[in-house]
Amino acid sequence: MKPTLNQLHQELLDIHTYRAHRDWLTKAADSIYATIRAALQEATLINAAVDTLLDVITPLLEYDAGRWRPLLDEAQALVSPYGDPARYDEVAQAALQPTRSPLSDLPRRLRDVRLYNGDAAWLAENEDEIRELIAQGLHFGPAASEAAQTLLLVGGFMLKRENHRAWRNLIFDMLPNTRQLLRNIDQVRLLNLVAQAALNSSEPRLSDVALQQALDRAADDASGEALVEAHIQLLQHIAHSDAAWADDQLRPEQIAYVRRLAADLDDLRLSARLYQSLAVAYAHWGRTPAALGYGQVAYAYWQRLNDVNGLAETAGVLAETARLAELPRLAEHYLQLAIRYNDDLPTSKVNTARLANWRASMLYEQEQYEEAENWYAIGLVLFRRLGLTQYMAISAFGLGMAQVQRGKFEQARANLHAAERAADKLESRYHKVNVQFAFGYLEAKRGNHREAQRLLHAALQQTDTLADMQARQAMRAAIRDVIQKLDSGGYAAAAA
Repeated sequence: MKPTLNQLHQELLDIHTYRAHRDWLTKAADSIYATIRAALQEATLINAAVDTLLDVITPLLEYDAGRWRPLLDEAQALVSPYGDPARYDEVAQAALQPTRSPLSDLPRRLRDVRLYNGDAAWLAENEDEIRELIAQGLHFGPAASEAAQTLLLVGGFMLKRENHRAWRNLIFDMLPNTRQLLRNIDQVRLLNLVAQAALNSSEPRLSDVALQQALDRAADDASGEALVEAHIQLLQHIAHSDAAWADDQLRPEQIAYVRRLAADLDDLRLSARLYQSLAVAYAHWGRTPAALGYGQVAYAYWQRLNDVNGLAETAGVLAETARLAELPRLAEHYLQLAIRYNDDLPTSKVNTARLANWRASMLYEQEQYEEAENWYAIGLVLFRRLGLTQYMAISAFGLGMAQVQRGKFEQARANLHAAERAADKLESRYHKVNVQFAFGYLEAKRGNHREAQRLLHAALQQTDTLADMQARQAMRAAIRDVIQKLDSGGYAAAAA
């Protein structure tokens, strides 16, 4: 149905209102074109239509000159040089604009993206366009540096979203030009992204190599910022990979040194990320009091920054740490905070799956095994669809253990085998030993004591392969507890 004059006039006013929003103009180009063209056909609206066209013509010519230049010519033909010479001159001047290549505007558009770096909702909503801008910029010399800087800022956030594989490819595309494009600190940030992307796609050796190179490059950075960045990724990494090569970098005195460097740099966001990573690592090592302390420091920093994404992640880490520390009320408190903050973030299957895992872990500790099984199953389905093997290993293991507690032994065995396959992909000795222990526990619960003893002692022997002393001690203690209970008749024998 043809719009009325009043409707056309209102649409022209709306376009005028949003004339400074270039992204909106290009997204709404079709409707803007239709409105202006229709208004030019109405004698009473010609002047308003021409004024509106002049408001928006520069960015739209850059966007699609082939379409908008004929409309500008049409407007010029409708404006008399005698009746309104000022307007005629203005239209004529606009028609003389050279048509720039859309690529010429890439540097500015990439800088605009960086202005929104802290806005998770905006980044999520514009993810596809941002990825396309960066991809174009990396292959267009004048914009290459801006594209690299933009990728370094948003890459970590995007690797935690559903389309992480596309971002992995973009990050890997950037690698050949690393030294030409970036400062030393930025080379370290890029290598950290490579490590994260490689782990997401079950390439643990590549992830290790990237981290080793990041630490090597960081040694050349006089400010110490690169060393802090490298340790942030390393500390996150060890929860999913053995990283035995990094023992020297994880000594208490080295970690204390990195903490001092972060404090001297006086960068609140950098410190928040470091302390969050320390919480993850120390929880993995079973040192829950220290992990809780580091996590609470990170949480306080994120509060000062008013960063909802950081608050959501750290609350989840604190919930899991409190669970491991057998502090159920504190764990529930932080879990509810994580849920609340995630509700304020863009919808993400990754966040949903992680929350499912955290909720399942909590329910397992509370011996609510049926509910735990349901939540672990949700997490496993989502992580499997997302292709995030490091989290699939955790979900499948938890699901299997919940099913053991419910006496669903064959289903449990199938899920523990899935966890074992994920551990093999990750080349993680820690996950492998954990699964071996779970198989022994399953046989103990079934009443198959001889097989349970064999598997548990084999798992205990395999703990010698764990390079991390703290993880080794925690695993041995858990296995010995089950063996001791088995020896003392704590598990009923299977019926003859």
